Amino acid sequence: MFSTVRMFSQDFELRVTPTIESEIIYKDGTSEKGMLWLASTFKPRLKSDKKGRDKKVDYKKIDKIITNPRTENKRTFQYLHHNYNKFKIFVELIYTDQISIYIASKNNGSDLFY
Repeated sequence: MFSTVRMFSQDFELRVTPTIESEIIYKDGTSEKGMLWLASTFKPRLKSDKKGRDKKVDYKKIDKIITNPRTENKRTFQYLHHNYNKFKIFVELIYTDQISIYIASKNNGSDLFY
């Protein structure tokens, strides 16, 4: 007698949110480099290096975030006002010239960042 057993995955994902080498440019013109952790887009954390302690960064003070700034894969992210300044959204700058083109995620989450 043979029996077959079928096992199904529940599609549970156990994912550690990685840190990405980034440069944060603040609205006051200063900047800071380090490893950025963005589990929540509105609660960024920055480490000076991979083994250092992280610190909270106030997203309201950020002008832009540039990931992988020393490579050809650098990307630029910003917090923009939306719906007549009622709230902010997290977007990626895709193209800039006379106009700027941005892309945002559907749920305004960190899925755009990673």
